[in-house]
Amino acid sequence: MIAGVALASLVAAGALSAITVGGVERTYQLYVPDGAAAKAPLVVVLHGRLGSAEQVRRHAGFDDEARKRGALVLYPNGIDRRWNDLRQLTLEPSKRFAGADDVGFVLALVDRLIAEGTVDPARVYVAGHSNGGFLALTLACTHAERFAGVGVVAATLPKTACALGRPLPLMLFHGTADPLVPFAGGGVGRKGARGLVRGNAETAQLFADQAGCQLALRRAPIDRDAKDGTAVVVEERAGCAVPVVNVIVEGGGHGWPGRPPKLSDATREIDATAWLAAFFLEGKLP
Repeated sequence: MIAGVALASLVAAGALSAITVGGVERTYQLYVPDGAAAKAPLVVVLHGRLGSAEQVRRHAGFDDEARKRGALVLYPNGIDRRWNDLRQLTLEPSKRFAGADDVGFVLALVDRLIAEGTVDPARVYVAGHSNGGFLALTLACTHAERFAGVGVVAATLPKTACALGRPLPLMLFHGTADPLVPFAGGGVGRKGARGLVRGNAETAQLFADQAGCQLALRRAPIDRDAKDGTAVVVEERAGCAVPVVNVIVEGGGHGWPGRPPKLSDATREIDATAWLAAFFLEGKLP
């Protein structure tokens, strides 16, 4: 267990539980499917800004996908419904949030589950939306050795340094018309004041370079629903040590693909949750 961390006994699937990290009480939900084997795979799912564990659990629908595959799903809660990631923010909502050790919080939960024999340390995955995607990328940048794959919806790498410690499987979803996280990079938020980030292509390229990829290959667009105003282009890489998949939603906004839109339009062409579950837990590409 990480020094300075105390954790209450893990309880039944879905109940709100608490952990103390560095003297601060944090909360989370844990989904455990019936009949889950010892040392099962774990998917950590991180909510977006102003979201919550309960909100992303209901909205993204990971429980159903995990149940089919015998996986656990961990839903942490951010302080002030936000995550402290690698972006250099000037607009902090509170001193409590500004000092939050969210990386330590996530790692503490994962460490305890591993120590209890509940989770296979070689099959821990992290996914997040928006601010949660930024934290997922922060964990990839700082602790790549702890995760078997990362999935990101509507987020990219910050302009601050990111040195991946090893090749890490990536599935990245991003809308070209995202009004909050610019597809080409720049300032986050409607006024661009929530930190500077790299563009979609640069983010995918950093992971591809670490994996030794040689060539980007684009598939024909997926456009099954002509009414939703979007099409999906899957960009894969050849010659990689691990898969790097960039799912570009042409005309897409800030929403989670396949789920009801919240902040802006979400494509109905694909289901990002199903794609991530298959990518993480079965090693399948779309």
